[in-house]
Amino acid sequence: MDMSGHEKTQMRLFRLILVDGPLTLYTANAKLDVPIGTIHRHIKELTSSKKIKIYRSLEKSGRKKIPYGPTLVGLVYFYRFDKTIPERLENHFLKWLE
Repeated sequence: MDMSGHEKTQMRLFRLILVDGPLTLYTANAKLDVPIGTIHRHIKELTSSKKIKIYRSLEKSGRKKIPYGPTLVGLVYFYRFDKTIPERLENHFLKWLE
């Protein structure tokens, strides 16, 4: 399937959240070679389309950190693009059910 650069970046971000999450915007920025503004835009789009969601708000001194995690809608959507999701589907469900 031919994907645009926009879709590839969203897929990489979703895979990172799925495998290493819940992740904050800044953690995702440290792990991807993408500008933070681009990551922020993709997180807003993924959140508004219900492919990821806010898991909890971490209140610490200073800046508020918001961790994001995958949703079932996101798993179904990216399942067809990313061949690693079907291979590790049971592991992903077990991790996110905890």
